[in-house]
Amino acid sequence: MNNHIIFIADLHLSPTQPKVTNLFFKFIEDTAPKADALYILGDFFKFWVGDDDRSIFNEQIKKALKTISSKIPVYLMPGNRDFILGQTFAKESGCILISDPYKIDLYNKPTLLTHGDILCSKDIKHCIFRTITRFPHGIAIFLKLPLKFRTWLASSIQKYSAKTKLSKDKSTLLPQTSTIKKLMVKFATNQIIHGHIHRIEEDEFTINNQKMRCISLDAWTDSGSILIYHQNGQYEFENFIIQR
Repeated sequence: MNNHIIFIADLHLSPTQPKVTNLFFKFIEDTAPKADALYILGDFFKFWVGDDDRSIFNEQIKKALKTISSKIPVYLMPGNRDFILGQTFAKESGCILISDPYKIDLYNKPTLLTHGDILCSKDIKHCIFRTITRFPHGIAIFLKLPLKFRTWLASSIQKYSAKTKLSKDKSTLLPQTSTIKKLMVKFATNQIIHGHIHRIEEDEFTINNQKMRCISLDAWTDSGSILIYHQNGQYEFENFIIQR
């Protein structure tokens, strides 16, 4: 054992972002193999329209994941951008697909993992959209549409979402402490690790005189951000700089 686990989120991998993609390749070649496991907490792709999308780019990503998953366990949680990731992708990439939220025993510390959008309960429009798009029958219908149309539709939704996000009250886009506490009580954990909000944050509070902690991960934009969680309970963030 290497006595640490790595968490990443919000890479938004896309053919239009080759520097981030190359940074990810470097990460899984040099850094990830040294860990006991790798957890990817959602929005791994900019968007995902179905496991039948076998573009050259997607096949490259699967090949890279297959390489690292042959060395250490790689757990992949779909996010709000790539929630249609399925078992075919998991099998072909060697990843273990996990649900959101997902409870683990992190070196004997009960920990809840989530992409993070479920924590932003004040963002009502997103909550409604999330509920509608997660219906299994709706997903099945979507996957029957032509691949090109699915790709166009997903791209259009992403552009619309980015535009409307600018007009939203920033406070509605943040995790709500009340929602975090409810999940901690429900899943009997005292620690949450999540992504989605694209910034590093560490919040501590108490519930019934018990210390609780919420850790959020940064997105991969100007650098590649990873959370290294050690067996002794200590952790730190590390950044890989993307060369311009």
